[in-house]
Amino acid sequence: MQTVSDLWIDNFFAPLGDWLHKRGLKARVQAHGAPVDLLKAYGLADIPETEQLFADGRTEFLKAASSAAHVYGRELVSAESFVHFGLAYKSTPESLERDVNRLVRTG
Repeated sequence: MQTVSDLWIDNFFAPLGDWLHKRGLKARVQAHGAPVDLLKAYGLADIPETEQLFADGRTEFLKAASSAAHVYGRELVSAESFVHFGLAYKSTPESLERDVNRLVRTG
C-alpha cells in the first residue's frame, strides 16, 4: 500500500499542485477515496477539502483535512457542505444549522 500511495502522490497529487502553481492558481483537493496516505496528499494541497457525504460524515473522516492543514501549515480548509444523499433540493434551515455546527465542531 505504501508503494501505491507513493505512486499516487508522485504521479497525481504533486504534479497537479505544480501545474496549478505554475499558472498562479491554488490547489484545493479532496484526497479521500484515493488509495493514498491521506495526510500527505491533503498536505500537498493549498486548501485541503473534506465533504460531508463521504464516510457518512463520520467525525474521524471530517478531521482528516483539518488535521493535514494543521500538520502542514495550511491556513484554510474547505468542506463541500449542505448536501444530502438522495435529497437534492430538500435542505431545510434546521438541516443546514445541524451540518454547519457539526463541521465547525470537528474542524
